[in-house]
Amino acid sequence: MRVLLVSANREHLPDPIFPLGLAYIAAAATNAGHEINVADLCFGRIELQTNNPEKAIDFVNHCPFMLNAFRLGGNTNISILLVGLSFRDLDQIVNRHFRDDPDVVNVRIDVIADVINDFVLPIDLNLEFGELDLDSCCCGKCSC
Repeated sequence: MRVLLVSANREHLPDPIFPLGLAYIAAAATNAGHEINVADLCFGRIELQTNNPEKAIDFVNHCPFMLNAFRLGGNTNISILLVGLSFRDLDQIVNRHFRDDPDVVNVRIDVIADVINDFVLPIDLNLEFGELDLDSCCCGKCSC
């Protein structure tokens, strides 16, 4: 049986930690003959000030790592919820889509430290090598 074990990475002080309990479960299930993948997910929120909000929303509609977006009033006009397997993944996603975009005036990423309620993630995790492969599974809308 193929099984995906997911950790929402809720520990953040003093640093995020590897889900040791999940690793024990994965080892036992592997020893029992199951095919196991582990996803230790990190969530982030992008606060974006852009001259072209429609372009940013188009990225959200096509990028598998961006889960949803919100139009805002105030200093930032778009807030984006994203997911990755590491903090490095989150940073790479922001770099590839927004940091070099001339329409983006300001971009900030915050790590989401805790998820209060359960929710379904509409994402196809490329876990063959235990990491997200941004070059082969990104949205195709960016210049990766």
